[in-house]
Amino acid sequence: MVFINMNPKKNIERFFQLINEDSKPAIEKQKLFSVAEKLQGILGDFNSPTDVLIRLRGLGTMQSEYLTLFGIKNLCKIIFIIYYKKNGFSNSKIEEIINSIYFIVLFTTEGNDYTESCDTCGGDGSVNCDNCDSDGSLECDYCDGSGVVNCDDCNGTGEIDGESCDQCEGSGQVTCDECDGDGHYTCRRCGGDGSESCDDCGGDGQMETDDTEYTLVGLCSWDREMKNIFEIRENEVQPAMEVMSDKFWRNSIQLADTEEHTELDMDKIETDVYYCCLLSEQPEVFRFSKNLNIHIPYPEELITFIID
Repeated sequence: MVFINMNPKKNIERFFQLINEDSKPAIEKQKLFSVAEKLQGILGDFNSPTDVLIRLRGLGTMQSEYLTLFGIKNLCKIIFIIYYKKNGFSNSKIEEIINSIYFIVLFTTEGNDYTESCDTCGGDGSVNCDNCDSDGSLECDYCDGSGVVNCDDCNGTGEIDGESCDQCEGSGQVTCDECDGDGHYTCRRCGGDGSESCDDCGGDGQMETDDTEYTLVGLCSWDREMKNIFEIRENEVQPAMEVMSDKFWRNSIQLADTEEHTELDMDKIETDVYYCCLLSEQPEVFRFSKNLNIHIPYPEELITFIID
């Protein structure tokens, strides 16, 4: 049953409201095409959608701030429009593409152990020498730093049988053999550097941890074939892809490349393959930072299925 509002004014208002709602997506799409057309001529050469994003980042702060107003999803649409316009695609084909975009986050690791700076040496690999208080030299114990000692021949008197001692020429003192008259000698522990290798890290400056390094790759794509695979493999400990094919790269924009580390069960996962952490129609896990840079703020929340 259809209820009709008998108020003509209300009917007219509702009629125009429906017209505006139906035309809004078309107006927004037209604006995206218009912005893309203006940008295409100033971006220079590019060979992939990701290249377009890199060129946009180089436009400057004001342009970047303007483009962030469109949001990440519309920015990706603009990038695809620019790229496929250059490659001769029709507007209808491009509309089909931008209506099919989705967002994914992929996990990959090479299995490398994560190391962190040694707290003892601050990552330098060396610490102050305790033997010489980092001075590099020590005061000679034989001459107490004077560089001279009593002459053994005359016992420091300067005379032998009433005559001047030849050894010390009557002074009663001779040059200290232990420090060659310098009063100090080079610290044998540090070799005069004033520092020595850190025992805690073995001089590397880095300490091993139980964590493993990993990377999250955030992408926007419209590749239907891969979307079907991602839907099946999302949050599963089975690789979604072994390698990223050239075709997939051409159909995708690499938005973020986040390097992190955590304790992983390497018996459960493979190295150098890609697991699907997220598949979504909306870029809810991506955030703008400066100059169109896009990042994943809480990567650890996306990989619990691998950690647990």
